[in-house]
Amino acid sequence: MSLTHLLPHQSGLQLLSRSGKAKPTVQCHRPSIKVRPWKVLLACSFALLTMQVHGKASQLQLEPTKEQAKTIVKIVDNLTTAHFKRQELNDAFSEKILEHYLETLDPLKLHFTQEDLVHYRAFNHKFDNAVKNGDLTIPFIIFNRYHQRATQRYKYLLQTLKSIEKFDFSKDTTIITDRRDEAWPADQKALEKLWDEQLVEAALRLVLADKTNSEAKSALKKRFKAKLGHLRQTTAEDGFQAFANSVTELFDPHTQYLSPRASDNFNINMSLSLEGIGAVLQTEDELTKVIRLVPGGPAEKSGKIKPLDKIVAVGPDVDNLTDVIGWRIEDVVSLIRGPKGTDVYLEHIPADTASKGHNTIKITRNTVKLEDQAVRSDMLKIERAQESYNLGVVQVPAFYSDFSGRSKGQPNYRRVSEDMEETVNKLKDQDIDGLVIDLRGNGGGSLEEANRMVGLFIPTGPTVQIKNTSDQVSLNRDSDPKIIFEKPIVVVIDRLSASASEIFAGAIQDYQRGLIVGSQSFGKGTVQVLRKLDHGQLKLTHAKFYRISGESNQHQGIIPDIAMISQFNPNDVGESALDNALPWDTIKPADFKPFYKLRSYLPTLKQSHRQRLEANPNYTFLIEQNILVEQLRDQKQLSLNRDTRLAEQRSANDAQLKLENAR
Repeated sequence: MSLTHLLPHQSGLQLLSRSGKAKPTVQCHRPSIKVRPWKVLLACSFALLTMQVHGKASQLQLEPTKEQAKTIVKIVDNLTTAHFKRQELNDAFSEKILEHYLETLDPLKLHFTQEDLVHYRAFNHKFDNAVKNGDLTIPFIIFNRYHQRATQRYKYLLQTLKSIEKFDFSKDTTIITDRRDEAWPADQKALEKLWDEQLVEAALRLVLADKTNSEAKSALKKRFKAKLGHLRQTTAEDGFQAFANSVTELFDPHTQYLSPRASDNFNINMSLSLEGIGAVLQTEDELTKVIRLVPGGPAEKSGKIKPLDKIVAVGPDVDNLTDVIGWRIEDVVSLIRGPKGTDVYLEHIPADTASKGHNTIKITRNTVKLEDQAVRSDMLKIERAQESYNLGVVQVPAFYSDFSGRSKGQPNYRRVSEDMEETVNKLKDQDIDGLVIDLRGNGGGSLEEANRMVGLFIPTGPTVQIKNTSDQVSLNRDSDPKIIFEKPIVVVIDRLSASASEIFAGAIQDYQRGLIVGSQSFGKGTVQVLRKLDHGQLKLTHAKFYRISGESNQHQGIIPDIAMISQFNPNDVGESALDNALPWDTIKPADFKPFYKLRSYLPTLKQSHRQRLEANPNYTFLIEQNILVEQLRDQKQLSLNRDTRLAEQRSANDAQLKLENAR
């Protein structure tokens, strides 16, 4: 069914005013085909609201395709039959779909109003049946309203810019930077007030980054025009993808609909043939945030950019940067991606400094190769009182495996377990007393390789349990009694250690084979599969990992035996920071026998650890620096007064300098 029957019309019945002149209105009629009455009422209410706000309907009205209607039915069928989480599609779930869809489209509450919500919530029990039946009418009406308001916002900002000769940063006003927990603005007038504040904040940031008033105006004009250009390129696929993922994400954050274009990007990333900077990105509000750096990739090797940094501009040289605030993530990725050996410049906001200023860096694009992720080793000589120890340190950036070589039947294809065994044997030749396995920043990889690597350090036994949607539990185990190293082991993890890293660390901890040192890991304890659809793909969570102790890795992650400070706040990074993450739980433990009795030594080790840290000025510095950075991140309001902002920046920089001097 065409949406033209249900969307505002610009022609129709003419109402006469008292002066006798015709007033524009809309024609809300029954179409020639059979339509349910509530749909006609919906169309009329939205049409009238559109005219109240804008005087006429938006020129761009996107409509769902028949293919998309079939796809949403297929997605829902997969979710209800194959997802690990059992979710009934009822009125309560329908309400969640609406609220999550609104937050997906307008996370900072800069486009919809409370007046809009009155209309939307009148139909909040329709979404469950709509997705079952492939009826995308209401979602597309809402998406069109969002698109209309977004277009209006940037036109309004451009018009306002014309009337400003010089920005006024002398008023003692503030702006709420994170509006996710704020109330929706009451009406159009309240929206425009927010837009005015956003304009002053954007201009002030540029001026504080050493732009002149004229340069700031020019940059903002260019940014807003670019955003309007992107909005004009909006397609029905954008609307469908936004709505489809509003449904899938309610099951869990790793279940995702991938449009045909998104599927191509996903497949490129999985093959590691992407010629770019080697960073995993996602959109947060209107900014592009770095989630993870690919081990061995150009970004990680540069040391100039880190997880949680925000990318605000991209370009081929420092004088030709394109502002990407408000861009779709696919478009940002396309701009960053480029031929191997070419340079890309990124303007970014560092996440781990007291200053909220922008930095511009250069990264040379390259292909991320398997060799760049390979195991690396080093030797440390530790002096303690009258004794000295040789420690081997092995860094494992990823649980890699050359799937191509394996599929071709190559006998010696590259994989992390083989590289680990070879590396440890070389370290043993240097008479090491212990081994440190560094999994910091290791986002996972091959489950089979995690299983094999656990087996290198235990005689035989289970390594991980996997529970499927039917509550059936399978067991992965090591059957090879060979042990490559019997002396003490330490496994180092951090908040970015995820998935296969957590399986390895969890097994080492459960067997009491070694100490786990560092900070709480990511908490990624779910298994996804890709299901092909006629239109795109569905990435679906269909199982959960459990440790041999019966505890899940999900949500909680691995809690280290010896805790170290983390540079990442669990509220910002990790499974617990994601909406609708599946919970931590337990199942029956597997049958296994501990290798050592390390837990009896933990109280003594922890006490010694605390004593060492109390006397370590570098560690004290890290703790206090983290506190300072978190205090600045937690600021929900910023002054729009230039002098006040400069004073705040000086205060933050002085506090940072004071910490450095104290160290």
